[in-house]
Amino acid sequence: MLAGKRMALILERGFDPIGYASIRACLEGAGAKVIILSSDPREEIFDRDGTSSVRPDLSYYEASRAEFDALIAADDASARIAKSLPDACALVSGAIRSSKPVVAIGDGVSLLICSDAIKGRKLAAKPSLADQIRASGGMFKDRGVVIDANVISAKDAKYAGEVCKAIADALRGRAAEAA
Repeated sequence: MLAGKRMALILERGFDPIGYASIRACLEGAGAKVIILSSDPREEIFDRDGTSSVRPDLSYYEASRAEFDALIAADDASARIAKSLPDACALVSGAIRSSKPVVAIGDGVSLLICSDAIKGRKLAAKPSLADQIRASGGMFKDRGVVIDANVISAKDAKYAGEVCKAIADALRGRAAEAA
Protein backbone atom coordinates (compact mmCIF):
# COMPACT_ATOMS: atom_id res chain seq x y z
CA MET A 1 0.00 0.00 0.00
CA LEU A 2 2.83 2.47 0.89
CA ALA A 3 5.81 0.39 -0.27
CA GLY A 4 8.83 2.57 -0.98
CA LYS A 5 7.13 5.79 0.14
CA ARG A 6 8.91 8.15 2.53
CA MET A 7 6.73 9.50 5.34
CA ALA A 8 8.09 12.50 7.26
CA LEU A 9 6.84 12.38 10.86
CA ILE A 10 7.12 15.45 13.12
CA LEU A 11 8.22 14.50 16.63
CA GLU A 12 9.35 16.57 19.62
CA ARG A 13 10.20 15.99 23.28
CA GLY A 14 7.34 14.80 25.45
CA PHE A 15 5.65 12.89 22.62
CA ASP A 16 2.87 10.39 23.30
CA PRO A 17 4.52 6.95 22.97
CA ILE A 18 1.24 5.15 22.21
CA GLY A 19 0.13 7.59 19.50
CA TYR A 20 3.61 7.59 17.98
CA ALA A 21 3.84 3.79 18.02
CA SER A 22 0.39 3.36 16.46
CA ILE A 23 0.98 5.67 13.49
CA ARG A 24 4.54 4.41 12.95
CA ALA A 25 3.42 0.76 13.05
CA CYS A 26 0.62 1.49 10.61
CA LEU A 27 2.95 3.28 8.17
CA GLU A 28 5.74 0.71 8.38
CA GLY A 29 3.25 -2.15 8.24
CA ALA A 30 2.09 -0.71 4.90
CA GLY A 31 5.69 -0.66 3.65
CA ALA A 32 6.59 3.00 4.17
CA LYS A 33 9.92 4.32 5.41
CA VAL A 34 9.38 6.69 8.35
CA ILE A 35 11.69 9.72 8.60
CA ILE A 36 11.64 11.48 11.97
CA LEU A 37 11.77 15.28 11.87
CA SER A 38 12.61 17.42 14.88
CA SER A 39 13.88 20.86 15.80
CA ASP A 40 17.31 19.38 16.61
CA PRO A 41 18.24 16.11 14.89
CA ARG A 42 21.39 15.79 17.01
CA GLU A 43 19.36 15.39 20.18
CA GLU A 44 17.58 12.19 21.18
CA ILE A 45 13.86 12.80 21.79
CA PHE A 46 12.26 11.30 24.91
CA ASP A 47 8.58 10.53 25.34
CA ARG A 48 6.44 12.22 27.99
CA ASP A 49 7.30 9.53 30.56
CA GLY A 50 11.02 9.53 29.78
CA THR A 51 10.86 5.78 29.21
CA SER A 52 11.49 5.58 25.47
CA SER A 53 13.36 7.70 22.99
CA VAL A 54 13.77 8.23 19.27
CA ARG A 55 16.71 9.58 17.29
CA PRO A 56 15.54 12.13 14.68
CA ASP A 57 16.73 11.93 11.08
CA LEU A 58 16.39 15.56 9.96
CA SER A 59 15.62 19.06 11.20
CA TYR A 60 12.61 20.91 9.78
CA TYR A 61 14.97 23.09 7.75
CA GLU A 62 16.79 20.04 6.33
CA ALA A 63 13.45 18.39 5.57
CA SER A 64 12.39 21.39 3.48
CA ARG A 65 15.06 20.34 0.97
CA ALA A 66 14.58 16.58 1.33
CA GLU A 67 12.30 14.36 -0.66
CA PHE A 68 9.36 12.85 1.18
CA ASP A 69 5.95 11.71 -0.02
CA ALA A 70 3.78 12.84 2.90
CA LEU A 71 4.15 14.95 6.04
CA ILE A 72 2.56 13.84 9.31
CA ALA A 73 1.99 15.72 12.57
CA ALA A 74 0.64 12.92 14.73
CA ASP A 75 1.32 13.89 18.31
CA ASP A 76 -0.18 16.60 20.54
CA ALA A 77 2.98 17.47 22.49
CA SER A 78 5.06 17.56 19.31
CA ALA A 79 2.57 19.84 17.57
CA ARG A 80 2.47 22.24 20.52
CA ILE A 81 6.26 22.68 20.28
CA ALA A 82 6.59 22.62 16.48
CA LYS A 83 3.87 25.24 15.89
CA SER A 84 6.11 27.83 17.56
CA LEU A 85 9.01 27.09 15.18
CA PRO A 86 9.06 29.03 11.89
CA ASP A 87 10.88 26.23 10.03
CA ALA A 88 8.20 23.70 11.02
CA CYS A 89 5.35 25.99 9.95
CA ALA A 90 7.13 26.76 6.67
CA LEU A 91 7.63 23.04 6.05
CA VAL A 92 3.91 22.36 6.51
CA SER A 93 2.95 25.29 4.31
CA GLY A 94 5.35 24.19 1.57
CA ALA A 95 4.09 20.60 1.65
CA ILE A 96 0.49 21.77 1.33
CA ARG A 97 1.37 24.12 -1.55
CA SER A 98 3.21 21.31 -3.37
CA SER A 99 0.09 19.10 -3.04
CA LYS A 100 1.81 16.47 -0.89
CA PRO A 101 -0.49 14.73 1.55
CA VAL A 102 -0.27 16.53 4.89
CA VAL A 103 -1.70 14.73 7.89
CA ALA A 104 -2.69 16.34 11.18
CA ILE A 105 -3.78 14.12 14.04
CA GLY A 106 -5.15 15.62 17.27
CA ASP A 107 -3.34 18.86 18.08
CA GLY A 108 -1.37 18.40 14.84
CA VAL A 109 -4.10 20.63 13.41
CA SER A 110 -2.39 23.54 15.22
CA LEU A 111 0.51 23.11 12.77
CA LEU A 112 -1.92 23.56 9.91
CA ILE A 113 -3.13 26.74 11.58
CA CYS A 114 0.41 28.16 11.95
CA SER A 115 1.08 27.36 8.29
CA ASP A 116 -1.77 29.72 7.39
CA ALA A 117 -3.14 27.11 4.98
CA ILE A 118 -6.54 26.09 6.33
CA LYS A 119 -8.77 28.86 5.01
CA GLY A 120 -11.83 27.17 3.51
CA ARG A 121 -10.68 23.66 4.49
CA LYS A 122 -12.70 21.13 6.47
CA LEU A 123 -10.78 19.64 9.39
CA ALA A 124 -11.42 16.89 11.92
CA ALA A 125 -10.11 17.81 15.35
CA LYS A 126 -10.82 17.72 19.01
CA PRO A 127 -13.66 20.08 19.97
CA SER A 128 -11.14 22.15 21.97
CA LEU A 129 -9.59 23.28 18.64
CA ALA A 130 -12.88 24.26 16.98
CA ASP A 131 -12.61 27.98 17.76
CA GLN A 132 -9.00 28.20 16.53
CA ILE A 133 -9.93 26.42 13.30
CA ARG A 134 -12.87 28.75 12.68
CA ALA A 135 -10.82 31.85 13.57
CA SER A 136 -8.26 30.79 10.93
CA GLY A 137 -10.94 30.40 8.28
CA GLY A 138 -11.28 26.62 8.47
CA MET A 139 -14.39 24.53 9.02
CA PHE A 140 -14.38 22.33 12.13
CA LYS A 141 -15.87 18.85 11.70
CA ASP A 142 -16.53 16.67 14.73
CA ARG A 143 -15.64 13.45 12.90
CA GLY A 144 -12.91 10.82 13.21
CA VAL A 145 -11.17 11.57 9.88
CA VAL A 146 -11.72 14.27 7.27
CA ILE A 147 -10.03 14.47 3.87
CA ASP A 148 -9.98 17.85 2.14
CA ALA A 149 -7.85 17.73 -1.03
CA ASN A 150 -4.31 16.89 0.14
CA VAL A 151 -5.00 17.62 3.83
CA ILE A 152 -5.98 14.66 5.98
CA SER A 153 -7.03 15.36 9.56
CA ALA A 154 -8.02 13.03 12.38
CA LYS A 155 -9.44 13.64 15.82
CA ASP A 156 -6.84 11.41 17.52
CA ALA A 157 -4.41 8.51 17.07
CA LYS A 158 -7.09 5.84 17.39
CA TYR A 159 -7.86 6.59 13.73
CA ALA A 160 -4.33 5.61 12.59
CA GLY A 161 -5.61 2.82 10.33
CA GLU A 162 -8.02 5.14 8.52
CA VAL A 163 -5.26 7.76 8.22
CA CYS A 164 -2.85 5.26 6.62
CA LYS A 165 -5.50 4.26 4.10
CA ALA A 166 -6.22 7.92 3.32
CA ILE A 167 -2.50 8.59 2.76
CA ALA A 168 -2.26 5.63 0.37
CA ASP A 169 -5.37 6.80 -1.50
CA ALA A 170 -3.98 10.34 -1.75
CA LEU A 171 -0.63 9.12 -3.07
CA ARG A 172 -2.38 6.88 -5.63
CA GLY A 173 -4.36 9.93 -6.75
CA ARG A 174 -1.14 11.96 -7.18
CA ALA A 175 0.42 9.15 -9.22
CA ALA A 176 -2.64 8.99 -11.46
CA GLU A 177 -2.54 12.78 -12.00
CA ALA A 178 1.16 12.62 -12.93
CA ALA A 179 0.58 9.85 -15.49
